[in-house]
Order: sequence, then C-alpha cells, then structure tokens
Amino acid sequence: MPPSFLLSKRLLEEGYLLDLVLTIMKGRRNHLERRGRRSRSMNYDFMDNFVPQLTNASDRPERFWVHFQYTIVREETLGHTLGLVRSGEGFLELNGKRHKLRSGVLFYVPKGSYMKMTTQPTNTLEFYSSQFQYNHMHWESASDSWIVAEKGPIPLQTTMFFTENGALLDAYRRLLHLWKGKDAGYLWHCKLELLQLLNLVIRMTRESSKHIQQNAVLVESAIAFIRDHLRDDLNRATLARHLSVSPGHFAGMFKRHTGYSLSEYVHRLRMDQARFLLRSTHIPIHQIAAEIGYDDSFYFSRRFSKENGMSPRDYRKT
Repeated sequence: MPPSFLLSKRLLEEGYLLDLVLTIMKGRRNHLERRGRRSRSMNYDFMDNFVPQLTNASDRPERFWVHFQYTIVREETLGHTLGLVRSGEGFLELNGKRHKLRSGVLFYVPKGSYMKMTTQPTNTLEFYSSQFQYNHMHWESASDSWIVAEKGPIPLQTTMFFTENGALLDAYRRLLHLWKGKDAGYLWHCKLELLQLLNLVIRMTRESSKHIQQNAVLVESAIAFIRDHLRDDLNRATLARHLSVSPGHFAGMFKRHTGYSLSEYVHRLRMDQARFLLRSTHIPIHQIAAEIGYDDSFYFSRRFSKENGMSPRDYRKT
C-alpha cells in the first residue's frame, strides 16, 4: 500500500467533520436514552393520578378554515388541546415558538397558552382535536382523603411525528363518534377513550424513541464504513447492503440523522479531506483526487473550484 495512502487514511480518521458528526450523534443517542427513561417514568407516574374531563372533540376539515381566513388566534387557551393532523400543512405558534404541522403530527397545546395556527388555501391543514380539563390527585391513606396536586402541562412534547398513525386516527374517530352521539353515559365513555388515546401516545412515543436509537447506531456504522472506503464508489445500495436494510430505508434514515443525503455527506467529507491534504502535505493533486474517490482529477478540480472559489493548486498556495 503506498505511503501516501496510509497518510491520507490516517488524516481522514483524524478529520474534524467525521469526529464532529460522530460526537454529535453519540451525544444525541445518549440524550435520547436518558430522555426515554425519564419520559417513561414521568408519563406513567403522571397518568396514575390523572383525572380528565373532556370538554370538546372536533374535526377541522378544509372548509372550517375559510371563515377564519386560514388563521386561528387564541390569546389564552381555556383548556388543554391534543390534536392529530390527518392531511395538509400549516404552522402552530405556541408562546412565541413556531412548529411545523403536517400529516402524522400529533400536537399538544397546554391550558393558558398563546396559540396561533395558520395554513393556506392550497394543501390546507385538516386535523382532529380533543379539548379537556383535568385534575391531578392521589389518595392519601394517612388522612383518609384525596389530595389535589398542582396542575400544569401534561408531560408531552408540543409536536410529535408518527409515520404509522392509523391507530391514532382510529382513536380520534371513536372519540369524535362518542362525543357527537351524546348517548347515555357518553362523558364516561369519552373519558375512557381519552385515557386510551393518551396511553397509545405514550406507547408509540416509547417505540419511536427506541427506533430512533437503533437507527442512530446504524448511521454511526455507515459513517465508519464511509471513512474506511472514501476512495471507493459509495452509493446507497452499497451502504444499505452493509447495514442489511433496504436502500430506501437507509436513504431516509441517513438524511434524518445527519441532515445530508448520502451523496452530499460523502462530497463534503471528500472536500474536507482534500482541503486538509492540500494544506498539510505535498501529495500531487491527481493523487489526492484518487485517494478521496475521484478517478478523474480534472473533474475533481472543477468541483473543488466551484465549491471553494479557487483551484486546488491556488488553494494550496494560500
């Protein structure tokens, strides 16, 4: 193996981009694990003493928005709202922070919040929602009485995205049917359905967190493979085979975790390595091109010049 290749491989292994991405991803995975442990305990401890009262269940189709000119503003919400977007797109502004809404997003608006929701006449937001009040109380055996705890937001994120949301849609449809029917005992049955809905959200959130953690490990493995094979032809089929997943699954997973498509990420890593070698070694430009995966040194020079505003030769002189 040529000495220059050994040198470039060592430099790549010490590259800043790779170290940065791996550090961020490992930190994110550790954060998810810690957050998952906390949220599971917090959610179920919370639900043990959670006593809700449904105040409304609604369906907001496209025609609903026309009267409001595609904007809803609440200076202070009177109750808690848990909604599920079934189609379209829009934005939820909650206490000064903006959140994107799209199909599959579950959103939560706590009581007493400033809320603004917007959409457009095209691809209009459509969603189900449930509004409720609640008490948080537990039985105190020593005093033989119920203790009402301080109330606040329920322990849910403002927005959560679920790719598989069929069960949530069914739960909202059942809740809406019970609320509209107003049959005998409907408030009791609505309360049970709301509790089942929240239990479903907790379970799906746990499963989603576990899935994200598993994917983060796979992406770390993919990055290590890219590092070791930077001079090879790297495409999603190759990486997917290495991870034993489908090419489509790999592409989406890699983009979600790194923020780049595979080709964008590989190109950035190659350009970072090229800049490092140009500044740190006297390796000929055509050899640098070959070692980072470009068989055509002229093509490499064109891409380098386009990105850096100067040729590799001029960059080396700066």
